[in-house]
Amino acid sequence: DDVTLAMTMQITSTQSLDVYALDDLLDVAESNMVIWASSLHFQQQPCVLLLHVAGATEEVKTKLAKRFQNDNFSEISHKDDGSSSRGRHYLESCLISAIFSKSTNEHVSRKALMNMAMEAAPTRWVITGLELERGMILSKEISVLAKRAAKVHRDITGNVFWIPQFATDDDFLFSTNKDEENSGLFSSVS
Repeated sequence: DDVTLAMTMQITSTQSLDVYALDDLLDVAESNMVIWASSLHFQQQPCVLLLHVAGATEEVKTKLAKRFQNDNFSEISHKDDGSSSRGRHYLESCLISAIFSKSTNEHVSRKALMNMAMEAAPTRWVITGLELERGMILSKEISVLAKRAAKVHRDITGNVFWIPQFATDDDFLFSTNKDEENSGLFSSVS
């Protein structure tokens, strides 16, 4: 009854060469992996992240490898307050891969990337459609809702059902224009 979160991201050559832009995009992807894996009610659900990086240099390749490499993700660290945590444990259930192209203006079909990510999914059920490039972050409840929906539809012969995409970017709750009617309500979600 597990559900895989399949995510794709196209990083342009301009974004890959800008350290801050690249970090921001990778932060969005990593935030979604953390949220997907941090459900309190169930064990971690798998996720797949497929990146296409245009104009990739050796420095960019090294940065990506180091960003998602974690040799000690299962090592337990103890905090001063007596609690403990397991480092970057969410990487245990994630497959992260990248396609690097030397050309600075090369684009890959979003559908082709998603087809590859879905093919790599280890489960029958796959969540797709999250727009990482727009900074969309899943809600903490989506993992639980997806798991419950899969359990309900387990014996149904079809393999497609809709789960509302509970995701938003940073200004969802805090609109900069306070005079606007209903400011902050779905101001960035279309």
